[in-house]
Amino acid sequence: MDFEALFRLILSKPDRYPGLHQESQPRTKLTQKSLEPLDQMQLVWTVTVEYIANKLRSGYNVNFRGLGAFSFDIDTALPSLGRLDIREDFEDQRLTRKHIHTIKPVFLPDVNIKKFLTCIGEKDIVDKAACQSSVYEKGFSMISCNPN
Repeated sequence: MDFEALFRLILSKPDRYPGLHQESQPRTKLTQKSLEPLDQMQLVWTVTVEYIANKLRSGYNVNFRGLGAFSFDIDTALPSLGRLDIREDFEDQRLTRKHIHTIKPVFLPDVNIKKFLTCIGEKDIVDKAACQSSVYEKGFSMISCNPN
């Protein structure tokens, strides 16, 4: 996806996409030159992608309220009892079955924007656990980026 073209489209229609991103904002260090709105959007996008990637690599989920959650889906293949050999050591058998779980990153859109997404069907990619009231309650490993 060409994000620069998307940023240019957003900046070219201030009446449809109003906000502070349409104007050059002051820098945190006043000695630095102000950035143009396109450069600001590219910088925010790059840093956000890098932050999400670092947290996912660390094993954490990231939730952006109003956007959605970047999380993991664990696909588990159940071990076959017919393949267990009672003559082998139990620890060795456990190590050979360790690869049964496969983890893939997923995006869970917020309910407010899900209706605008055309490629995501009615069923959620990740099913909620029975002890949770919401699929977005990920427990201790969820980092909320904008908790207010």
